[in-house]
Amino acid sequence: MCQNLMTCAVTVPVAPRSVPLARTHFREWLEFLGWPQAGSDDVLLVVNEAVTNAVEHSGDVPDSVGGAEQIVEISADVEVTGVTRQLRIRVRDRGRWREPPADPGYRGHGLPMMFELMEQVVIHRGETGSEVMLLTAAVEVVP
Repeated sequence: MCQNLMTCAVTVPVAPRSVPLARTHFREWLEFLGWPQAGSDDVLLVVNEAVTNAVEHSGDVPDSVGGAEQIVEISADVEVTGVTRQLRIRVRDRGRWREPPADPGYRGHGLPMMFELMEQVVIHRGETGSEVMLLTAAVEVVP
């Protein structure tokens, strides 16, 4: 678990077992930060979804990446502005973006959920991987 009040990072393999590992890692860090429970629930749900997407959809590795190890990098920084703080979270993989199917069935709700729960969501899709950048809603700074 991260024990830093300003930043946290973890790298996990592209494997289904990595999703709960990342979620637990960030749950413990949010508790360490004293992040409000309602905000923590949103952060954990969105991190879980972003890591799940990276694990499920980053299997196609472009030739430009070569034999790069298949990993998901998750990092977060605390940004303090006056009496509030926010988390800027990045989830990065080295795979190739896959457009969602026209009819995703019961799936396909992750990205809309991220946009609903976060103040900002930016997705970069490139030849060497994808990166999801998330900005949480502001919460009060704990004295």
